[in-house]
Amino acid sequence: MQRGVATGANGFFIMTGEQAAERRIPAQCLRPILPGPRHLELDEVQADAAGLPQLARQLWILDCRLSEEEIRDRHPDLWRYLDSGRAAVAKGYLCGRREPWFAQEVRAPTFFLCTYIARSRRDGRVQRFIFNRSQAIAANSYLMLYPREALDRFIRRDAERARLVWHVLNRIGADVITAGGRVYGGGLHKVEPKELASIPVPQMAALLRG
Repeated sequence: MQRGVATGANGFFIMTGEQAAERRIPAQCLRPILPGPRHLELDEVQADAAGLPQLARQLWILDCRLSEEEIRDRHPDLWRYLDSGRAAVAKGYLCGRREPWFAQEVRAPTFFLCTYIARSRRDGRVQRFIFNRSQAIAANSYLMLYPREALDRFIRRDAERARLVWHVLNRIGADVITAGGRVYGGGLHKVEPKELASIPVPQMAALLRG
C-alpha cells in the first residue's frame, strides 16, 4: 500500500491531452492519471481496449525517464517545456530533491484505490474505495492498494474476481476506518497507508477460503 504520486507541481506535470499535444510532449513520456476524488464522480473506472480510463476528461502525467541530455537531443519541444519550469518548479521542495527533478515516483496501476483525506458523505461513508479497471495511476490524494501474495493469486488479474474484493472493501464500516485513522477539525478524516493496512477485514479471509 502506497500513497499515489506526489509530483511537487500538479499544474506543471499533470495535463489534459489537448495540453500535451499543444506542448508536443512525446507519448512515451506520458502516463494516464486519474483526476482527484472531487472530480471523480463514479467509484468504478471503466477502461477502453487500450487500458485508458473512460472518463469525460482524460488526464496525463509527464513521467520521463530520459536524461536531460537525451531530452535536449531527441525531444526539443519537451526540453523547452521543462526549461520553462526550471526557475520555479525545479526548485520546489519535492522536485529539488529528485534527480532528475522531473522524474516521477514509480507507481504501478492497481485495481484498488482509497481516498486519503475525506469528509463524511451523505451515504454514511467517509473514505471511498475506487475500483480502477484502467491502467491509470493516481496522485497522492489517493492511497494505492496492492494485493499481497495470497490475494493477488486469488485475483489473477481477473476483473470480476477483483470486483469481489472491491465489494468486501466497501463493506468496511465507516466507524472502523475512522477508529483506525485520524479525525481533524471540521470533520476531516485522514487515513495513512499503515493505518489502513492495520484495519482488520475478516470478510477478506472468508473470500480467500471460498
